[in-house]
Amino acid sequence: MTLSGSENLIEMSDLSKATNLEKLQLKDCYSLVKLSSSIPHPNKLRKLDLRNCRNLETIPTGMNINSLEDLDLYGCSMLRTFPQISTNIVDLCLDETAIEEIPSNLHMGNLRLEKLSYLSMRKLKSKKLWERVQPLTPIMAMLSSSLVFLYLSDIPTLVELPSSFENLHQLWVLEIKNCVNLETLPTGINLRDLNRLNLIGCSRLRTFPDISTNIEWLYLSETAIEEVPCWIDKFSKLEILVMKGCNNLECVNLDIFEHMLGLHVNFSDCRELTGVGWSDSPTRVVDNFERRYIKIDFTNCFNLDHEALFQQKAYLGCLLLLSGEEVPSYFTHRTIGTSSSLTIPLLHSTLTQSFLKFRACIVYNSSDNTSKVSFCFNFRSRTRFNSVGKARVLWGHTKIYDIWSNKKDSHLFVFDCHIGLRKGSVILTLEIDFSKNSPSEYRIKEWGFICSQNLIHTNFRK
Repeated sequence: MTLSGSENLIEMSDLSKATNLEKLQLKDCYSLVKLSSSIPHPNKLRKLDLRNCRNLETIPTGMNINSLEDLDLYGCSMLRTFPQISTNIVDLCLDETAIEEIPSNLHMGNLRLEKLSYLSMRKLKSKKLWERVQPLTPIMAMLSSSLVFLYLSDIPTLVELPSSFENLHQLWVLEIKNCVNLETLPTGINLRDLNRLNLIGCSRLRTFPDISTNIEWLYLSETAIEEVPCWIDKFSKLEILVMKGCNNLECVNLDIFEHMLGLHVNFSDCRELTGVGWSDSPTRVVDNFERRYIKIDFTNCFNLDHEALFQQKAYLGCLLLLSGEEVPSYFTHRTIGTSSSLTIPLLHSTLTQSFLKFRACIVYNSSDNTSKVSFCFNFRSRTRFNSVGKARVLWGHTKIYDIWSNKKDSHLFVFDCHIGLRKGSVILTLEIDFSKNSPSEYRIKEWGFICSQNLIHTNFRK
């Protein structure tokens, strides 16, 4: 039965004749104050959706719905009492309610929610629930190892996570946001199924989390973490690391990410970040058509020296996103827009490898907060295959790259690319143009290249 959006509904009518009722949806019934206490066939109703019933104050204790599996009370901001639920509950959402306490039969351990898979208690309107020294104790007492999703936020008294978290063996997503006094996490545990960890806004958390080696998405923005430890390389499945606005972070070592192909790292808005360290050891050249490259965002890191960053390493092995309005002078060949091309003169030397490496920079902006543009570089080379042979013109292109950003304004996108050429040939000149396949709101302002002496010496012999 769906009555969602019935804004004038104040009280539920008698449902005694709805003998086969399995789902009752009352979302956005803003005037609803009272539910009927008589639900027919309490062993049949499985889903009760009361989202945004903002005047609902209580759920009748006599409902006793033994079969209920999914209860959604999101936005019931007048609801102060924890609903009486059976041990069959699977999904329970209490976000933005005013719940003040956990029933004693739950937090005393007399009743455990053995089937509960999803629990969300974000942005509770009343802080009374969190007034104890160990605010999570009542919640942890009612949970079992079946829990897969746990979402918590805005718990001002939370200083440390209880060690009982190690019993949540099936936990896949753990979100604990804006707990401004959280300082420590459990040590010596490995939640083997944990895939996503979100600790955004835990502004006193200084230690990098080490509670699972199987994490794929890790969100640590606006924390007090001071370094990215070298042992992060044991996070072999890591795909996303977000540390926006971590203002205790002063230096990062990019070598630790070298073998994490496909990783997206976001260090934007880290205003104290001044140094990026990495060795200039040889980096694996990614196959020309492989797109699992590492992306690192340093936008709005205004104390970071861009040119020093470029000059540290002959081959980046990653894609860098930086703040900026124009191509830096470091890039010796520059042009405006996408319609022009660049001609790069090269030493008349014999190519000893089957590719030629360049560093590129693109300046682009977007009218949208979230943007992505795909592009490649086309090239034409005048080549001869021996010292007296006739020159030939060869055509080709780089792999397809993606520029990404979640901000407006101009950005620099810096990366190394390589173009495939025939080993043993002599390259006379190289002409490069830009190929973009994107909506009109994405504008390429400038782009440029550099082929450094280091790269030339590495790839050619006189």
